[in-house]
Amino acid sequence: MKKTFKDAFRFFGSVAFISALAVGASVLPFSCKLSDDGVEVETTNGDSVPPTLVSFSVLSAKSVKIDFSEEISLSKVSIKDSDGKSCSISDSSVVMSKDKTSAEILLDNETETGKSYVLTAVVSDTAGNSLELSQDFFGYNDKVARLILSEVRSKPTANKSDVLKSRVEFVEFYVLNGGNLSGLEVDFGYYSKSYKFPSINVKTGEYIVLHLCKYGTKSSGFIDETGSNLELSTAYECSSSRDLWFDNVERVIVVQNDVVALIDNNTGLAVDGLMYSDTKKETWTREHQSELASLLASSSVWSGSSPESGVSSENTTTARTFSRINIPELAAAYNPDDDAAITASASDWIVATSATPGEANLTEAYTK
Repeated sequence: MKKTFKDAFRFFGSVAFISALAVGASVLPFSCKLSDDGVEVETTNGDSVPPTLVSFSVLSAKSVKIDFSEEISLSKVSIKDSDGKSCSISDSSVVMSKDKTSAEILLDNETETGKSYVLTAVVSDTAGNSLELSQDFFGYNDKVARLILSEVRSKPTANKSDVLKSRVEFVEFYVLNGGNLSGLEVDFGYYSKSYKFPSINVKTGEYIVLHLCKYGTKSSGFIDETGSNLELSTAYECSSSRDLWFDNVERVIVVQNDVVALIDNNTGLAVDGLMYSDTKKETWTREHQSELASLLASSSVWSGSSPESGVSSENTTTARTFSRINIPELAAAYNPDDDAAITASASDWIVATSATPGEANLTEAYTK
C-alpha cells in the first residue's frame, strides 16, 4: 500500500507520542489503540501528583509531626543533627493518624534547643506517586520568648558617598516575656524572604532591632548581638538595645504594600504581624502576601486579611516609620500563663513623626 507524506508523518508522530507517554507510564497508567485517525489514549488512573506537605510542627523535644494533603505511607525515615549524627528512630517510632494523612515521629533522645536538624523520608500516596521529603527544623524550645512587633521601616535610603551610613529597613520587636528566640521566624510577603532567629536568651522588656540589609562586615560594626553584651554592633543606627542583621544586601520589604509575619515554627502559627497598604490596593500583589495575610487572620493576630485592613502607608518615609502605640498597655496586661493570641488592627499603629530603632516609640502621628 502506498504511503503518502501525510500518512508517514502521522505514523512517525504516533510513535513519538507513544514513546513520550511510556516515559511517564509509572505515574500515569494508560491504554492506547490505533484507529484510522491515529492513536487514542485512555487513562486508567488520573492521579499523577505526589502528596503535598501541608504543615510541619515540632511537638516536643522528642517528637515532630508532618501533615499531608492525602493518605500517605513513609519509608526511609531519618533525622540527623547539624553534626551529621543520626537520631535513633525505629519502625514503631512512626505513628500514623487514623486517616493516614499525618504522622508523628518519636525520637529516643531529646533534641537540643537551638540546634539544627533535618528530617528526610520517602513519602508515597496510594496511587504510587512519591517524593523525597527534606525538612529542616530546630530542636524543641520549651521556653519560647513572647515577642510583638514594635516598629517597621519600609523605606530605606542609600548613602551614595558612604554606604555604611545608609539607613536600611528594619523590624523592631518588644519582648513581652523573656525566653529563647529559637524556632521563631520572620516572614516577608512581597519578596518571599524569611529570617530565622538564632538561639538567643532575651529578657522581658528588651527591644530587638532586626536590620534587614547588611552592607558591611564585623569590622564595620555589623555584629549580631547574641549574648549579654549589647554594645558590640556599632554600625549606623545601632542602639544600646539588641541588634541583629539579616545577611543580605537586597530589598526585603516594599514601601507601599506588604505583610510581615512573626511565626512560631513549633506550632506553625503566627504570633504577631503587620499589614500595611496604600489606599489604592484592594488585593495583595503577590501570592505570598496573601498567604501571610490569611495566616495572620486565621491565627487571630490581625483583624482582617485584605489590604484595606492594613495600616495606611501613605505618609511613610525613611524617617517616618510604622510604630505601635499600645505597647505599654500590652506589657502591663500581659499574663505569661495565658497563651491566647493578641489581636492587632490598624488602629494600634501610626506613622510616627520620627524613627526610634531600639527605643520606645513615639506616639505622635505624622500629619500633613
